[in-house]
Amino acid sequence: MGGLALALFVVGCPTLAHASLGPEEAAAESTEDDGISHDLVLIRVTPERPAVRARLQAELGLLGFVSAPLERPADDPALGEELLEVLLEREPNSQAAGAAIEIVLGEGEVELWIANLGNERVLYRRLDAAESDDGNPRTLAIAAVELLRAARIETDAPAPSPDPPEPDPIDTDPDGEPDPDPDPDPDPPELPDYRVGIGIAPVLGYAQGLSVSAHVELGVRWLPRLPNLKDDHDPFALRMAAWLWTVPARAENNLGTAQVSWGMVFLEPQWRIPPPARAPYFHPDVGVGVGGLLTLSRSVFDDAGQTVDQTSGAFATYGHLGLGFAVTPRLSVHLNGYAGIVAPYLNIQLEILQDDGTSTIETLTQWGPFWAGTSLGIEIWL
Repeated sequence: MGGLALALFVVGCPTLAHASLGPEEAAAESTEDDGISHDLVLIRVTPERPAVRARLQAELGLLGFVSAPLERPADDPALGEELLEVLLEREPNSQAAGAAIEIVLGEGEVELWIANLGNERVLYRRLDAAESDDGNPRTLAIAAVELLRAARIETDAPAPSPDPPEPDPIDTDPDGEPDPDPDPDPDPPELPDYRVGIGIAPVLGYAQGLSVSAHVELGVRWLPRLPNLKDDHDPFALRMAAWLWTVPARAENNLGTAQVSWGMVFLEPQWRIPPPARAPYFHPDVGVGVGGLLTLSRSVFDDAGQTVDQTSGAFATYGHLGLGFAVTPRLSVHLNGYAGIVAPYLNIQLEILQDDGTSTIETLTQWGPFWAGTSLGIEIWL
């Protein structure tokens, strides 16, 4: 199992290193010869509202865009049509964004401004309280991204030819009626009703009566999207995980020694605490889980050199505190702490053979009831 942990670390590290690239480095990979990064979008929300900015960055990331803040003084008024001039004002041979988004939050209405460098035009849309769902970050972000997509589609559309070809004749059925369109335009895709994250982490575990052991944690987290959330925060999650043993624990007394490998599989409902306004990347969570425990032990009686293998199981319950830090919309770093108990207690025993052929059972150590663990790993959202 030690080889498994090493392989998992080797696979996970390059992913984390690549995901930690900032907007400038990521945008540089998509920059064309004209110095314009068409995948880089500058964003500004005025007055500042971190929840709207974070949601807009997430929606842009889902469509393959790289976003960066439009640096302006906090007391500057809305740019409006001057947003295009900000894109045009760049040094020669320097990189510039291909588009910019400005969301202006007002009393009972929201203004969306989209500047597109491809056709040097500015698109504008005003949302009233009903259309913006009272300023819901998710609604505003989706509306802004759809307006950006409309601007990009207009840029990429081919110029009309002076003499368009005549349309093909409409196929008709034997009764003379035109056939229905075989490929009607589908409705635009909607966001899924849930999110799924996959995590991997090294774990240090401790069980009462044993030394510290090492494990690898594999986990899956499911987040249902609840409707009408004002801050666009998914408060509940369900997590399932398994601890795979790699380095066994050790117990020793005057009777002999034992090496104990233990692992768990558990299910945990979680409450995701809303992030603070000044740190939208911070995602703490708490949970209570239940699961099953499996131990494999090998005990050696010192005097006789006798070896005893033992397999046992128990139920486990625990409390969990997690601290998540979003590196990108799809990648997070998680620090977790666990503490719980097992029932029934597990006894690591030795069967000692006597000279007269009889045997006695001696307890080398007792596993539990208290156990704890801590892990630091990554979580990738699909």
